Amino acid sequence: MFENIYKRNLFSHICLYPFLKFEDIYKFLYQAVCGNNHLLKSKEDFIKSLDIEVKMIEEYLNLNQEIYKQKEKNEFADEPLLEFLREDKKYVRVNLRPYLQSGYDIDILKEACVRSAEKNIENSEKDLKEFIEVWNQFSEKVFNQSFYEEAEQYCKEYFSFSPTIKDKTKEFFKINLSKESFEEFNLFIVRKNYPIIHHSQEYLNLYKPYYRVLEHKELISKLELDS
Repeated sequence: MFENIYKRNLFSHICLYPFLKFEDIYKFLYQAVCGNNHLLKSKEDFIKSLDIEVKMIEEYLNLNQEIYKQKEKNEFADEPLLEFLREDKKYVRVNLRPYLQSGYDIDILKEACVRSAEKNIENSEKDLKEFIEVWNQFSEKVFNQSFYEEAEQYCKEYFSFSPTIKDKTKEFFKINLSKESFEEFNLFIVRKNYPIIHHSQEYLNLYKPYYRVLEHKELISKLELDS
């Protein structure tokens, strides 16, 4: 399951965000399998949080309009609008910065996120079981020689700009994804019964992520996006 549906998308994520930690890989795979079902626990909090982030981004964009016009000075110039989380493109991360810069309506995104969660909430228990299986399969492979060789080859083929290429992938895995950190992290998530977690502090500081996860079909039904 991990091999066929999730692995290549995870490699892409590692190429785009090469200093991620196990928390971030866990979060990526959790979202790839389970989507945004947890949103319905508090729609009010979801709307409030999204509104706050949108306001922050809009204020930043207004203050830095000239920088955003200069690609070499804009640290988010290459940020994609969509990041697919799995091979079948069921779930996607919508990055808020390019979404707002493209002039899309934030209310459409809110509606699409809620519909996505409502449609898939009945599968929550099944999805969690699938996620545990996927996570265990990933856990068995991540320290194999072949895993980082495949990751490196993928990055060389698709991401010529990625810091993980040029034979640095092995060092990357040693530094960022050590067995000790993995074992410690795995004990934590098992004790907590595979919870929803936050990004690592390193990921937050470096990449300043602002995105929402939803079913891709719910978004393209409202926006003129390529399917």
